[in-house]
Amino acid sequence: MADSHPKNLDSRPKRRRDKDNPYTIFTTGINTTTPHYYLSFVDSNNMERCVEIDKPLFDAFDRFELEDISFMHKVDKHYERTEQTEASLNKRAIEPQESVEETVSQRMEVDKLHQAIAKLPEKQRRRL
Repeated sequence: MADSHPKNLDSRPKRRRDKDNPYTIFTTGINTTTPHYYLSFVDSNNMERCVEIDKPLFDAFDRFELEDISFMHKVDKHYERTEQTEASLNKRAIEPQESVEETVSQRMEVDKLHQAIAKLPEKQRRRL
C-alpha cells in the first residue's frame, strides 16, 4: 500500500512541520485542468494511507499548516529572547533589599538637596 499513492508532484516548497503532525498534504496535476489533492498519514496499524480529498478540505489543512508554522516561529522567538541562565534567574529572584540605614541615608540626602534648592534665588530655583 505504501507505494500505491501518487508521487508528490506538489509545486509548493517543503515546509517545516511540527514533530507531532500526523499527516502530509500534497497535490498532483497542479498545472492541469484537473488537479488532485491528497492527504497521507500512518494509520493505527502502522500502515501508510493516502486519501484523495477535495479542494476546500485541502485548503483547510493548508491554512492549518501555515498557522502551525507561524505559531512555531513565535515560540522559537520567545525562547530565543528569554534564554536565561540559572545564575541570572537566581540573581534576579534574590535581589538584596535596601537596608534601613541606606533608605534613611538616601532620604536625608534628598532633604539636603531640597533645602539647598530652596536657598537659591527664585530665577535659578525655577530653572531647576
